[in-house]
Amino acid sequence: MCNFLKVQECQKIEYFSVWNNATYTSRCSGKEFQACVAEAIQHDIIEKIKNADMFSVLVDQSTDISISKQMVAYVRVVDPEFNPRTYFLENTTIDNPKSDAAVLFQAIEICIGDKGFNINQVKGFGSDGASVMVGRHSGVATRVKQKSPHCISIHCMAHRFNLVTSQASKNITFMKDFEKTLSDLYYYFGGSKSGNRKCELQEIQKVLDGPQVKIKECHEIRWIAFSEAVFAVYRSWSSLVTYFRRHDDSKCKSFRAKLTDYKFVSVLHLLMDILPSVAQMSMVLQKQDIDITAVKPAFDGLKDKIKLAKRRKSHYQCELQEKLQMKENVQQYQGNNLTVGSNLKDTSKQLETIRHEFCDTMIKNIEDRFPKEALTVASAFHIFGMRPLSFMSEEDREAFGEKEMDILLEHYGKEITKEGVTSPPMVNPVKCKEEFQLAKKIVLEQMYPRDNTKLLLKLLFTYHKETLPNLVVLANLCLIMPFQTADCERGFSCQMVSKHLEETE
Repeated sequence: MCNFLKVQECQKIEYFSVWNNATYTSRCSGKEFQACVAEAIQHDIIEKIKNADMFSVLVDQSTDISISKQMVAYVRVVDPEFNPRTYFLENTTIDNPKSDAAVLFQAIEICIGDKGFNINQVKGFGSDGASVMVGRHSGVATRVKQKSPHCISIHCMAHRFNLVTSQASKNITFMKDFEKTLSDLYYYFGGSKSGNRKCELQEIQKVLDGPQVKIKECHEIRWIAFSEAVFAVYRSWSSLVTYFRRHDDSKCKSFRAKLTDYKFVSVLHLLMDILPSVAQMSMVLQKQDIDITAVKPAFDGLKDKIKLAKRRKSHYQCELQEKLQMKENVQQYQGNNLTVGSNLKDTSKQLETIRHEFCDTMIKNIEDRFPKEALTVASAFHIFGMRPLSFMSEEDREAFGEKEMDILLEHYGKEITKEGVTSPPMVNPVKCKEEFQLAKKIVLEQMYPRDNTKLLLKLLFTYHKETLPNLVVLANLCLIMPFQTADCERGFSCQMVSKHLEETE
């Protein structure tokens, strides 16, 4: 960079050289420059957070490659222009081997205090839902709420959804065997001795004029990776069968038997109908700025797709029925014979049981972990989207959001005392209800867009904050709620890279 600045004829860069000895172009100088840049960035972020009335904290634990326990903390805050921002705060090494709730809370308290923040400003606490974080009696979230009574704890929606999907096949033996086969395929073609295997598979794919697809790693709790693994096997199925037919060792025979099993092929197509939608939903829940009003319709759409797959009316299952052929009492798919067990009728019944159980469990898990009826303080914020107003009668518009507003005001509209700490009401309940009714009229009359809650709330703040002071406070809370902690996961990824670079140096 220094040499580049010289080429650009930056005059002051010459001041870096002292008697031609100190050129500031060494690796140590580069680290100093980086440290100064980092300090300037952090100082700017701290000032922004200090100027805010409230913020949320997102935390997660991990173990780095040197087996040290780490806790990463992010802060979510609304800036002066009413845009929600998520900032990295600190990555703390937990030296205490206990690493219990008391130790973690102390680390958070020190981190917030050292930056000059007041823990009373913490109005939302996001975590992965581990018991040490959300334990009712002594978890980290409980301790934070004792210091800031109006704070609410949120179990990351992305983590909750991972539990929904990973537990769907937990009690279905064939589904577990299917996942193991995908995992074994990855290690067979991705292991240390896999170079020749990969090349041979690629040659077969070229000969069969098939797609050049690499076998992907399968993670049962990371459904984006699981979806990619299923997609890879689906697209290269014929090439894989051909590859394993060319080898007679026991491992290849075992793979060939599994891949040409009628149940395996059927479940492969079932998952092709469901997993892409599951992966897409997972991505939605990992967005930094989740639009809480869009979550419910997205889940409704996902459940509809699962119900369609359960009835075998979905795209890939219909495709399978079209491509299956019966020749000499043998079921064939893509020119390869399939094994169907004792008889096709019994196997079809077993498949129906697997399909129904898997789909029913998926839907039940979604409804259990994201219930429609159960309204919490966090979920009540969805009324700020105001999307259905245009399709309602005047009477229905008047009643829209009343139940949710009551829940919000029950929490934020009254004084709360915990462990001797008293937090005064954050809004005036009576005025807040009046302002909400007024806001609905303003949104309709001004024809404000309602496809983006963040934008809508910014418009209300920009042009109507004097008219809607109490509602603006709730809008601020809505925008800082930590509905996901994927930022922490991404932060740990950066931590692993930087740690590796440090050790390499």
